[in-house]
Amino acid sequence: AIVLEMRDNGIQKNDDVRDILNLKLLGTLPKEKNPVARVLSKQRSIYIEEIKRIYIHIVSQDKTKAILFTSARIGEGKTLTALALASYLQSIGKKTIIIDANTIFPRIAQMTEVPQSPGLYELLSGLNTLNDVIAQDENGLSVIPSGVENNFSSDLLIAGRFKKYLEDIKLLYDYVIIDSASALNASDAEILAALSDETVIVAAWGKTPKTILKKSGEILRKSSKTTPYVILNKLPLSELKNT
Repeated sequence: AIVLEMRDNGIQKNDDVRDILNLKLLGTLPKEKNPVARVLSKQRSIYIEEIKRIYIHIVSQDKTKAILFTSARIGEGKTLTALALASYLQSIGKKTIIIDANTIFPRIAQMTEVPQSPGLYELLSGLNTLNDVIAQDENGLSVIPSGVENNFSSDLLIAGRFKKYLEDIKLLYDYVIIDSASALNASDAEILAALSDETVIVAAWGKTPKTILKKSGEILRKSSKTTPYVILNKLPLSELKNT
């Protein structure tokens, strides 16, 4: 097993996603120091072109509004990828909101420079209304931060309180981007996948072991409404043509 793990250099090709994982490749993103700034600059780049391709594929799917972003483990770049896509959607006139449903390492408030609370915890616990917890970043993107740090947010997700609010949010926005904890670190992603229209697993190119990514896909496939997608992230530019 140790030898097999050492030989597992991670997902590197489209064929790996399809043949080994039996999942669908949604897109490939090159290494980018500041993805959100790149998107908001509106200067043509390989990163923005790849984000556009992801968007084109998303809009080709009927009734896709709520999109869950997760990963196999920490450090794949899922939160930045989710925020980059949300920022792009908002920049082209799509009314978009991003929800920080990561109950382990919430980062959206810090990245968007909005207050940490009130947020999702306060909403689900009945302390605040939906209007109370929606903030906006300086670029007009709507944000529901995670809320005050506590040990009970995950339990509130399990209790099913998120479902009603998500339906209300979908009526108000064109797209709802949800950032979740990594699939192997918490059960949150499984709960949220059952409520979302699409599930996206972000995997760092050549880094995430195939066995780990496959296990995440198997877990999420059980609860997702459709076959989960994979975004290969942090590709060297020279490798984009090979995916």
